[in-house]
Amino acid sequence: AFRLKQDILPKRTIDLEFTPILEGKYRLEDSQFSGTYFAAMQADVLVDSIDTYQSWLKQAAATKPTPAFNQAYSEYYRGEPDKPVEVGWASVPPAKPPMVNQPTPQGIDQEVPGKKGIEKDMKEAGKG
Repeated sequence: AFRLKQDILPKRTIDLEFTPILEGKYRLEDSQFSGTYFAAMQADVLVDSIDTYQSWLKQAAATKPTPAFNQAYSEYYRGEPDKPVEVGWASVPPAKPPMVNQPTPQGIDQEVPGKKGIEKDMKEAGKG
């Protein structure tokens, strides 16, 4: 298990380095749900053997870059980049998804959890 707490410090870069010792897939989640998109801050960390990593790296380098999935961006814009969702409170627009060679590891669902329910609630509230 990873255990780390690091607060963001404005205008400061924070470097973190560790050496994994056990191959596998590990889920990282933000533990402080104190903002609009904190619940969406999740990622998988894959720890591979050197050979598996080199094979993946070769395949990824040969793949055309595409936008990465960004749950916060998807939720904020709902597929319409020029029309953000009106939430009724101040919010910082999420950054555009970065271009990556391998946008989503196989087996990770790109559907926004609860999206259908959120859209239904917004329509009922007259905002969607």
